Order: sequence, then C-alpha cells, then structure tokens
Amino acid sequence: MKKIDFLSFSNQLVELYSKNIDEYSDESFSLGYIIKDLDSFVLFMSISEVGTLDSIQIRSKKYISKIVKNTEYTKMYDFFVTYTKKNEIFDGFSLKSSINLEEIETIENILSSSLMLKRTVSIITSEDGSILTGKIVLLDANNIVISLLNYESISIDNKESINLNSIICIDIVSVENFLYDKYIEAKSIE
Repeated sequence: MKKIDFLSFSNQLVELYSKNIDEYSDESFSLGYIIKDLDSFVLFMSISEVGTLDSIQIRSKKYISKIVKNTEYTKMYDFFVTYTKKNEIFDGFSLKSSINLEEIETIENILSSSLMLKRTVSIITSEDGSILTGKIVLLDANNIVISLLNYESISIDNKESINLNSIICIDIVSVENFLYDKYIEAKSIE
C-alpha cells in the first residue's frame, strides 16, 4: 500500500477514510481538515453535516486508509463551511479558542493539556471500536487512564487504561463533550 503524504493535504477539506478494525465493520470516513502532523498521529478538525466545527481530534495514521480531496462532495462542503464562517456560525461553541493549535507539537502535550484542564474526551480504540468517554486522570508514555462517564447516572464510573497504540481517534474537544461539561458545571451549581 502506498504511503500517505499527510502534509500534502494540510488545511484542505478532505474525506479521511479509516480502516475497518474487524471483519464486521465497514470502512468509514470523516470530513474535515488535517491541521498538523504529530508523528504517528495527525491533528484533525472534523466538520459536521451542516458545515460547522464538530470536533478537534487526534487520529492515528495507522488506521487511515486513504484521503480524498476535490470531490463534488468536498466542494459542496467547502461552500457550507464558507457560508457558516461568513455568517459567524462555524464555531458556535468556540471550540478552536479552547485549544491553542499553534502550541501543539506532540500528542503528549495535547493530552497533558486535557488532563490539566479536566476536559471530557472521547476515545475510539481498535480493541472493540466502541467510544469511551470520560476524563483523563493519568498519562504516561504508553497509556492513558480515563474515568469513564456513565450516561445513565451522569456520573463518572470505572477507570480504564488505554494503550496509546490501540487508539484510532480521540475527540480532544467536541460539541457534545463541551455541552456535557457545561451540563455538569450547571448541575453542580444547583
């Protein structure tokens, strides 16, 4: 398989395809922008189905199967993004300003920032493809430990250790997790 030159796609709207992790799942894709190359990961800005900022993610390169640009689909979404930016609704939750993209040089410094800020993150692993959501409580060179969110009781449950090599994607900031954090903040004031 041909090696992907990730930097050649920087700051262009792309369809980023992920490999299926088992024989039961299909290849999937995300729409967005590759912001930075972080060694074995890329920093990716995911765009919603209405052309707004959905999340800022770290994506593992080893699970990216292909990148496509300049399709009719991406051209339509270029219009959506331009329209939402022009009308100042592209980043309605100020996700970009909650993270200093210029200072990010490694996956470790972005994860350390999430740990210090106690920000809710969502992680997809190659272990089973499920989405683990919670707060990073421990970080070392090989693993992340998160306190898992229990959506039924809106509380933090068990802790889970995740090997960095098994990570497909981490939503560092997302609309859903931002709103969850705001809900918890409001609930604690009551």
